[in-house]
Parts: sequence; C-alpha cells; structure tokens
Amino acid sequence: MKRQIAKLKQSEFALNSFKILSGTTIAQLFSVVMAPILYRIYDKEDYGVLGLFMAILGVVGVFSTLQYNQLILLVKTDEEANQAEKLNRIINLIFSLTTIPLIIVFGNKLAEYFNSPDLNAWLFLLPIQIFFSGQSEIFRVKANRMKKYSTLSMNTILSAFITPLVSLVLGFSIEGPFGLFLGLILGQLISTVHLQFKVKSVKIVKFSLNEFREMIKIANRHYKFPLYSLPSELINRAGRQLPVFFIGYLSGESAVGVYNLCSRMLSLPVTLISGAVSEVFKKRVIDEYHAIGNCKKIFKNTAKMLLLIGVFPTILLLIFGPELFSYVFGNKWLEAGIYAQILSPMYLLQLIVSPLTYFYYLKEKLGEDLILHVCYIGSLFLLFCLSPSYLSLIGTLIIFTIINCILYGIYFLRSFQLAK
Repeated sequence: MKRQIAKLKQSEFALNSFKILSGTTIAQLFSVVMAPILYRIYDKEDYGVLGLFMAILGVVGVFSTLQYNQLILLVKTDEEANQAEKLNRIINLIFSLTTIPLIIVFGNKLAEYFNSPDLNAWLFLLPIQIFFSGQSEIFRVKANRMKKYSTLSMNTILSAFITPLVSLVLGFSIEGPFGLFLGLILGQLISTVHLQFKVKSVKIVKFSLNEFREMIKIANRHYKFPLYSLPSELINRAGRQLPVFFIGYLSGESAVGVYNLCSRMLSLPVTLISGAVSEVFKKRVIDEYHAIGNCKKIFKNTAKMLLLIGVFPTILLLIFGPELFSYVFGNKWLEAGIYAQILSPMYLLQLIVSPLTYFYYLKEKLGEDLILHVCYIGSLFLLFCLSPSYLSLIGTLIIFTIINCILYGIYFLRSFQLAK
C-alpha cells in the first residue's frame, strides 16, 4: 500500500485528477445537501419548467461553438490555440444573438407543444445562458491546455455553491421558478467571469485582417468538427433530452419535474466526477499517444476507477430507489425513485464510458461516431413514436435504458480498440 501511495504521489495524472476530483466532490456534496431543501420549497411544476428549459438549452447549445472548442486543446502551438479561442468566442457570440428572433417567432408554439404556458417567458433567458455557458466551456478547455487544474476545481465549486444558494434565498420569498432560473444564470455568469480572469482570455473586440484570415484557415483545416462532430453531438444531446420532450408533450410540466429530479440526481456523478476525470484524461491521452503510440494502460485504469466509484450507488438505487427518494425529498417525489431504479444502469455506463469516447476525436473517427449516433436517435425516435399506443411510461423508460446500455457497450469496446 505504501508503494502504491508513493507511486500515486509521483503520478502527474493521479495528482491532477485528484485536484479536480476534490473540487467536484465538494461541489457534489453541497448539491446533494441542498437538493432536499430546494425540492421541498419548489413545486413539481417549477422544476418542470426548468427541466424543459434545460432540455431545449442542451439541444440548441450544441451550435454554440460548432464544436470547434476542441481545437484549443488539440492544436500544437499556443498561437494557434489563441486563434482557435477567438474563433470559438466569436461563433458563440453570433449564435447567441441569432437565437433571439427564433424565440420571438417560435417560443409560444414550443410552450403550447409542451403543455407549459409559463415556458415562453423564460425562453428569453436562453440567449444569455447559451452565451455564458459557451464562453465558460471555451475557457475550461483553455485552462485544461494550460494545466490549470486547481482553477478548474475552484470554478466547479464556485458554480455549485452560487446556483443553489441563490435559489434557496429567493425560494422563500418569491413563488414560482424565478429563484431557480436566477440561480442558474448567476451561477453560470460568475463561473464564466472567474475562468476568464484566470486563463487570461484573448480579446475579441479588436483583431487584424491577418488574424481573421488565420481563424478562417483554422476553421477550414478542421472542417470535420462541424461536419461530423456537430451533428453527432446534436443527435447525442437530442437523444438524452427526448424523454423530457416526450414526457412534456404527453403529461405536462409536473411529470417533467419528477423526471427532472431523477435525471438530475443520477447525472451528478456523470457531470461532476466523469467530467472532472475527462478534463485530465484528454490531455494525458494526447501526450501518451504522441509519446508511445497507444493508451491501453490509461484506458483500463480510468475505466476501473470510474466503475468502482459508481457501482455501489447503482446497486443501492436498484434496491431502495423509491424509499430513498421519498425519504430525502418528500413523499411527492416517490415516483422519481421508481424512475431511478430503471435508469441507474444507464447512468453507471455513462459515467464509465463518457471520458473514454475521446478516442473518437483523437483518432478522427468522427464519421463513425456520427453513424452510431444516427442509429441511436433513429431507435429512440421509433420508440417514442410507438410508445403512446403500445407502452406505458414505465415500459418506455425500460426500453430507453436498454437502448442506451447497448450504445455505451459499443462505445466502450470500440474506444478500447482505438486506444490500442
């Protein structure tokens, strides 16, 4: 054990992972502690509106940088990285502004479609959230390139503390989902500003004609990202949000609120732990691949570590899901525990596989990735078209979980082949 501890202390990958994991652990613990209070203050309908907003943001936000943000980490020189950063920030700003007229035209129709009359007003916050979340993601990639893992850790904690605290304070004084939305916006805003100062972001207000030409060259040279990676990521996000859209269409915002609680609690390990490991994993994989030509060892170690983290909570949810949710969040959320029993195996596989799929970027297998996602979204679309006539909501969620588990299994096996 002493030898293993000594080896870990000498491992840059382990130390950097620990920096980010320590921050994400604190953030996750705080989110878990605050959730039972918030879910007793706000109603199902409040979380339903927020869930629909986040689902739309998740799908539309994929266009935020046209997937060019990966270039900041992948290019070799710092000069190219700065040009890639400018390119991403300009694309993000332009796209955020173009969503405003779209909301004016289609916002009311979306609210009617999802049986959520309050949704239309909140959709006008979408451009703001797209802008700040896009800028934040750009700065996170740059911080990863600069190996500022302590900054990334602190940023995760900052966002995780601000959002629920704002929602808690306003929840006691203002009815409705106002506190949830303001907490979301302020958390993203402060987190983005913090990262911007720490990574010393490049200015995009003024740039020369030569710089503009260089940005165009970089965009043209890496055209595969918007051509293959963008539709692939769009399909991936749409697939994750299809249950929200389907439930909203059939049952309204109250049922979406129940699903939103289940999804939020189960996705915490994925967004925090898996996301934190992914930050370090990407940089380490690139360095190791260029040095020795394969990444089998880091692939296996990462998969084992994530499995050990996720397997016990999954077993606990499979056995005691409804009891845990009703005890922690109140009896009105018992149904969310039933959903958790069904969906937990899918989230365990997502926790393990999500960082490992980076090999599709490293080996430029974006076309293959796109084909997999097309097959996936086709399966889900067929499922949700047939389910109102032939399946209950529970039956639909079971088949939804099976389809996702098959997809993650394929990604795991194929990523391991690419790692070799």
